[in-house]
Amino acid sequence: MPVSYSIDPRTSVIHTRLTGAMDADDVRAHFDQLLADPACPPRLFVLMDAMKLGSIPTTAMIQLTRDLVAKGSKRVKFEAVAVAASDPAHFGMFRVGQVLLESVFGPTQVFRDLASARAWLDSQRVVRKA
Repeated sequence: MPVSYSIDPRTSVIHTRLTGAMDADDVRAHFDQLLADPACPPRLFVLMDAMKLGSIPTTAMIQLTRDLVAKGSKRVKFEAVAVAASDPAHFGMFRVGQVLLESVFGPTQVFRDLASARAWLDSQRVVRKA
C-alpha cells in the first residue's frame, strides 16, 4: 500500500508515509480508511513523510485531497501539516499543494528532511495547544 499511517493518541499526530507509486485511488482509499478508523481523534496534526515516494503528485491529486479533507471535516479537523520531501520535483509539487490545501489543512509547510518537518509540527502543536 503506497499510503500508510500511524496515530499517536497522546499527541494527535498522524505520521503518514507515502512510498512507491501513488495514484488518486490510493488517496481516496487512505481517507476512507482514516475516516473509518475508530482510533482517529477529532483533531490531527499531520507529519507527511514523502521521502520514499516514487511518483510525483499531480494537481488533480492535490485537488482530490482538498475535496476529501473538506468532505471529512465533520469527522476530523486537521490542525497543521508538515511535509518532508527531499526530491526536487516532489518538493515543488508539495509546495503547490501547500497553497491549495492550507484552506482545509490549516498551516502547512514543506521541508526537505523529516527532522525539520517534525520540529515545525511540534511547534504548531504548542501554538495550537494540542
